[in-house]
Amino acid sequence: MSEAQWIWKPGQEFIERTNVFRFMTHLGIESREEFLRFSRDDPESFYDALVNEMGAEWSEPYAQVLDTSRGVEWARWFVGGKLNIAWNCLDRHAQGAAASRLAIVWEGEDGSSRKLTFAELYTEVSRLAHALESLGLQKGDRVALYMPMVPEVVVILYACFKLGIIVVPIFSGFGPRAVATRLEDSGSRVLFTADFLERRGKLLPLKEKADQACQNAAALEKVVALRYKGGEVPWNTARDVWWHDLVKNRPAERESLPLDSEDRALILYTSGTTGKPKGAGSLDHHGESLLRGYGLSVRRRVRLSPARPPLGDACAPPNHDAGHFPHGNSPADAEEPRLAAAARSHFAAAARLDRRALG
Repeated sequence: MSEAQWIWKPGQEFIERTNVFRFMTHLGIESREEFLRFSRDDPESFYDALVNEMGAEWSEPYAQVLDTSRGVEWARWFVGGKLNIAWNCLDRHAQGAAASRLAIVWEGEDGSSRKLTFAELYTEVSRLAHALESLGLQKGDRVALYMPMVPEVVVILYACFKLGIIVVPIFSGFGPRAVATRLEDSGSRVLFTADFLERRGKLLPLKEKADQACQNAAALEKVVALRYKGGEVPWNTARDVWWHDLVKNRPAERESLPLDSEDRALILYTSGTTGKPKGAGSLDHHGESLLRGYGLSVRRRVRLSPARPPLGDACAPPNHDAGHFPHGNSPADAEEPRLAAAARSHFAAAARLDRRALG
């Protein structure tokens, strides 16, 4: 692309304020090509340095960055290490100097807005984590999300991460058949949904579609519904529970479990446009997910250091591989980090904590 075709090009001052530039400087690397070559040629050294650059905290240090002894397709990352995404992205900031900083700034399609600080978000996440335990959920269980684009998605994500529960994000635009396939294949025990979904000014019956999808989900035990827009919805008194009832009077603190780097965090399904959706090949683990978030963000100038938790920008929908991590931010040392948490960035908002938390 010629110089004249660029719509915008950052100046040198802007470039030098970005986190990728800072990381390259710490590595003693001067060019993008050399940076990419280092990541390809020596991934163990590259990702070891990246973990340090992020300031990620481990409950037990890893003994080896990368193990490909079973073949690259079965690579294991950060062997022996234990950590928790929720601790790194939320807890430590909610309990520290960043407690009063904004973690979520959300704006709905109708213009309504909500804000949550790290401390407030930690409270909501902890209450939901206790509620999940009250349902009998434990490490390794699956929880599916079929939600509108709201901050509660963030709460669900980190509550599950706290307990080692595996998250199965399902795009809210899918119909009952597509949702049913993912519920059945993942063996999800709980489905989170809402009364309605707002899209382009229209209210769509999300709970009704969820009910249709649940008919053949053998492992499903509970449907947790968020009262988002109000109005009458179909209800199964033996199975369904309102979010506000589930979290009422739950404790406001819950520690995050130390989890193996290879413990599963998410099951991400393919779209299914060319055949049955595949989830087994789309597993994200705790160590990998934390780096994946930074790996995406480092290209968009987001820093994961505890010094200044930033806000991310709008992200992909929750069914996409990138959807669970925040994308983008102003430079790391900007006076006021910004967040364009448009309605469509809901699941993204979820992990947006990621970035903010790791300033």
